[in-house]
Amino acid sequence: AFVPFVLQEAYHAGDLSEDKTVIHTGSGGVVFSDAAGFTALTEKLAKKSNGAELLSQCLTAFFTPLIDLINAYRGDTIKFSGDALTIYFPSVDDSKCAMFNGIVPPHGSYGLPDLGPMATAVLRASACCIEIHKRLHMFDTGVDNVHFCLHIGVGCGDVRILQVGGVVPPETHVPRMEYLIAGFPLEQISIAEPLAENGETCLSPQAWEYVKDCVIEGRRLEERPDYHILGRMDESK
Repeated sequence: AFVPFVLQEAYHAGDLSEDKTVIHTGSGGVVFSDAAGFTALTEKLAKKSNGAELLSQCLTAFFTPLIDLINAYRGDTIKFSGDALTIYFPSVDDSKCAMFNGIVPPHGSYGLPDLGPMATAVLRASACCIEIHKRLHMFDTGVDNVHFCLHIGVGCGDVRILQVGGVVPPETHVPRMEYLIAGFPLEQISIAEPLAENGETCLSPQAWEYVKDCVIEGRRLEERPDYHILGRMDESK
């Protein structure tokens, strides 16, 4: 089973009792990543006798390096929705960490000033998305020339993670609980993600404000000029 880090924290803190709805309150960057090509893959595999086994192999080969990249940039994969992921990059003040040496700022670039917790979280999310496109764009599933290609939306702000449910399904005696992430960033990514074409990441206006001085903008969105396509990191800064 895959358990998000924020859920593990809530469990160890004793915050998963049935009478609690909000199990985490925080802020940070939120990313929604959707993979084009999944429907085509399932349609082709449905015609094969070992289609379910091949689908499992394809998803493992794709999601394993994807989640490794997310973890490397300190993202927390909150939810799988078929071929899509919702990822949370928490805003954390690393300067208060016991391991902080005061020399290299939390964003990792020596000689540059600290950006602050929220800007650093959005910057990590943006850098992660760029690396995901580099590593996994046009991912070959190995099935009848089907490829996966991601389009991604990024937002930021205050979030809450909730646990809901409590109903006992008829096939079991254990109450069924579900968790979800809520907050204004979810509205932002619902707009940003459809604006991104395959191989692109789109940032909400709120997210863009935090990283606009650290990145190069991609193509302009004439229909939504307040949203911005992420081109690449600005390596001159």
